[in-house]
Amino acid sequence: MTVTFDASLLTAYYQARAGLSGGLATSSGSGTGAAKKNPTAPWATASSAPKMSDLVTSVMAGKKFIDPDAAKLDVANASPDYKKLFSLYQGLNALEGLAEQMNTKGLSETRKSDIRSRFNAGMAEIGAYLDKTAFSAFQLGQGTASASQTAPGIKRETDTYSTGTLWSGAAGAPVDAFQGATVFSLALTKPSGTVVNVDFDLAEMGATPRTMANVTIYLNDKLTAAGAATRFAVVRTPGAERTATAGGQTISLGTGPDTYALQLKGVSTEVAKFSAPTTSPSVYLGETVGATTGTAAAPVRQLLKYETDPAGGATAAADGKVFTKTLGPEVQAVRASQTAADGSLYVLADINSTTSGEVIKGTADVALMKYDSAGNLVYSRTLGAASKASGYALTVSADGSKVAVAGSVTGALDSGVVGADAKLTDSFVTVFDAQGQEVWTQRSGATADDQVNGVSFAADGSLYVTGTTASAMPGATAVGGQDAYIRGFKPNAAGDSYATQFTTQYGTTGTDTPSSIAVNGTNLVAAGVENGHVVLRSYTLQPTGAPVLAATRDLGLVSGGSVAGVAFAADGSVVVAGSTHNGALSAGTVTTAYTSGQSAFVAKLSGDLAAAGTDRLTYYNGAGDRSTTAVTLAADGKVYLAGQIAVTPPPGQTTAFDGYAAAIDPTTGAVSWSATFQGADRQAAPSTIAVDVTGSSVLDRLGLPSGTIDYSVSQRVTANSAVRAGDQFYVRSGTGAPQAVTIEATDTLKTLATKIGRAAGFNVKVEVVISKGYDTLKITPASSRTPIEIEAGKTGRNALTALGLTEGLITSATDTNTKDSVKASYALQLPSTLNLDSDGAVKQAQAQLLGALSNIRSIYRDMTTVPTTTTASGTVPAYLTAQIANYQQALNRLTGGA
Repeated sequence: MTVTFDASLLTAYYQARAGLSGGLATSSGSGTGAAKKNPTAPWATASSAPKMSDLVTSVMAGKKFIDPDAAKLDVANASPDYKKLFSLYQGLNALEGLAEQMNTKGLSETRKSDIRSRFNAGMAEIGAYLDKTAFSAFQLGQGTASASQTAPGIKRETDTYSTGTLWSGAAGAPVDAFQGATVFSLALTKPSGTVVNVDFDLAEMGATPRTMANVTIYLNDKLTAAGAATRFAVVRTPGAERTATAGGQTISLGTGPDTYALQLKGVSTEVAKFSAPTTSPSVYLGETVGATTGTAAAPVRQLLKYETDPAGGATAAADGKVFTKTLGPEVQAVRASQTAADGSLYVLADINSTTSGEVIKGTADVALMKYDSAGNLVYSRTLGAASKASGYALTVSADGSKVAVAGSVTGALDSGVVGADAKLTDSFVTVFDAQGQEVWTQRSGATADDQVNGVSFAADGSLYVTGTTASAMPGATAVGGQDAYIRGFKPNAAGDSYATQFTTQYGTTGTDTPSSIAVNGTNLVAAGVENGHVVLRSYTLQPTGAPVLAATRDLGLVSGGSVAGVAFAADGSVVVAGSTHNGALSAGTVTTAYTSGQSAFVAKLSGDLAAAGTDRLTYYNGAGDRSTTAVTLAADGKVYLAGQIAVTPPPGQTTAFDGYAAAIDPTTGAVSWSATFQGADRQAAPSTIAVDVTGSSVLDRLGLPSGTIDYSVSQRVTANSAVRAGDQFYVRSGTGAPQAVTIEATDTLKTLATKIGRAAGFNVKVEVVISKGYDTLKITPASSRTPIEIEAGKTGRNALTALGLTEGLITSATDTNTKDSVKASYALQLPSTLNLDSDGAVKQAQAQLLGALSNIRSIYRDMTTVPTTTTASGTVPAYLTAQIANYQQALNRLTGGA
């Protein structure tokens, strides 16, 4: 018999022992003649581990998800890490099995509820197991693994203000915006209260060309002469390369022209306020343009500003349009808008993703956006709903110090709310201060769906809302069908909290939809559609308790029409506007008759709603059906409407609408200003309107805002992210117990850094660093020996998403070993917030669990892979050379020299 044996194997063995090249990797298999070194994994074909179906049956019966005794090792004296890893794998396998069960056809709601309950328990068990389990060869975190984490920052105060582009072209050319009568003023208030007024009139430049440089020199000379420290500067942006595509080829069009803007370089000791001697009313419109349905739908939300009188000098455009701002793709609807006493504009929008750097927690949220009169965004604030929210109403107090938004919310908002159902909509109302810092929020709900449709401040600071509900609101009694309700809130002495004063529910047995509410002294009027009729209800407010119903006025059937809004005029009369499909409204003397189809209407009624000879009704007709979607009563006494006009659709479309806006005198019916506008796909849908009667002036032409420029920026974390007071996350140092970090309303990045350091036992370095004009929070471990783990807060109160942080290990030992061996740390990349509450959540849970299972298999592969040895250089020791020679002689004898 001839025995063959490769002598190189023996040589390689000794070389490996000596650290030389060509080392031998021992087999982890169980093949003939090979010693088994590694335990069989539970996912291997030969494994005796429980199958997924058995695991699911076990955990549904109440057994633990992680059972170390069920993780059998078929290799004696194997590392305990294998058993820990296999136990974790089987727990995750059971969770994935539960998620898969949710896709079973015909599954009852009871069974689904049971599966969700066990899944949530399993996720908690996995988290607890990882918290208390230490692996000897590596670190394992539930989330990610990184050397540091950085939270999105808060913009730093710069005391500068930049206009939009004023000129595009040669630097020395006269600028169109500077031509003609250009007169304005700048008031600079010192800390002492002293006001320095600087008046500018470009006519003083005489024959000097009004270029960017020359005008800037003129402005700064005036400021210097007045002893002001504030200055103007020119900001130049180099022209970019331009290209075009033709016939599949990219053609260079050369470099575009440079663009120029003005910049106001302020100082912290001078508060700047711009004004102009000649002004006219400005109209702000929020709208959606483009198709909203169909496969090619690409709607865009916009903010428009119009000047109603060319004498204001805001623009030379024939249509009076001052600007059009396209909002971000995250904006799904513009719901309401209102101007404030300082000339700014507040806009309420629904969003579905990150806006202005703020990451939302759920699938949809509400955003309050503040703009100056030049159309520049001052700030954006999110509500912070854990699931989703929609905003329907907005109001600003007379002095501009408070802004209230209201609507509906699904899922968690604030903790401790009795009756909050994650599947039903509840009403909410939130009050912000002028800096966008949340002052107070109330979330309340009936047992069925409800929402707020209108909100209004009273002169004494009290707040009132009206909305709809499908069941009894807390403290009220249901009438039947869909009811209307009114709630009143009284502020405390400090104005930082409100107490519920009353809840009144009313309506018919049919569908009642209140849309707006207005307050004048002790009189409150709510307007809406009740059983198809336009109905107004007047209440007398009481010092305490519920208001008393004083009068009801039914204006008649609107045949599918609606009420857009109600307000009190300066003379105490009530103005209501909307749309109707007939001319049958009964609201006094008709100033402009109804013609046909759908028409807008404006009614002016006596303050007590009693029929009076002064009552007036105006129909705003025209070619095509005309709806009213937004209305505001301006300080000039005019009613400003916005809505849609049906027009002939272009080929291939079934419908088309232009947008319109108009100013109507509610007493005479006279239309003093109007505008129509089109959108992409011949679809324009105005949704909000706001008016500032002195908002347009030459300042618009210069890109400068009217009113005070507020350089200050809120440093609160709650004002610069979707995180809410009471939200939490956890920090764990090493193998210690997780410590909660709870967000407070007044937390800044600096106070949050202190909290994180304290929770980590000061085994972490948390610092506020400056990056691109923002203060950001950076977290790094203080030592490679003590990793820090960030863990999510409880469902609905988790602060991590909104802060831009992620679950996982923060360790400086993330890349210390080679790719062929066990790494220093691993991450399951498994969010602790997974659930099975919806079809989308089930899909996400399955994907994440499959990923986590794959990550465990990767760890096992690393554990069972022999590291590649380093090639040694130098002379082989004499003793080893002799040993190899002896073994070679033995092999020669055995093999006959073959």
